[in-house]
Formats: sequence, structure tokens, C-alpha cells
Amino acid sequence: MLALLHVSGGRLARTLVAGYVEAIRNVPLILLVYLVFYGLPTIVHVHYSAVASFVVTLSLYSGAYLVETFRSGLAAIRAA
Repeated sequence: MLALLHVSGGRLARTLVAGYVEAIRNVPLILLVYLVFYGLPTIVHVHYSAVASFVVTLSLYSGAYLVETFRSGLAAIRAA
């Protein structure tokens, strides 16, 4: 969904998706794990296990990379 927004969305959608991808890809994974495990429960007041925290972190992290993979695939199809 994010790759489609990045390719065919409006200017605001493209900017938001590009910001998410750049922010997540430029932060080390261990820092994201720390922020999600310790920082998110302080802000949202929801407590969850370490495994759930790691699953959420890996989903965010791999999602950012997959957005770029799918976006480049869509761009290659469009160019052909």
C-alpha cells in the first residue's frame, strides 16, 4: 500500500511515505528496538512483551525496505 502511495499518490502522500522510509532506514535497528520497547509504552501507556515489541520493530524496519523494493518494481513495470 505504501509503495502504491509513493508511486501514484499526491505530493503529501509521497512526502510522508518518503519521510517514513528515510527515517526508518537511517536509524540503526538496535535503536529502533530500544525506542519501541522502552519509548512507546511511555508515550502510549500500553505494555507488551519483549517478543511483541521485537515483532513490531521488525515489521516497521522491514516494511521500510520493502516499500523501496516494491516501488522500484512498480517503476520498472511502468518504464517497460
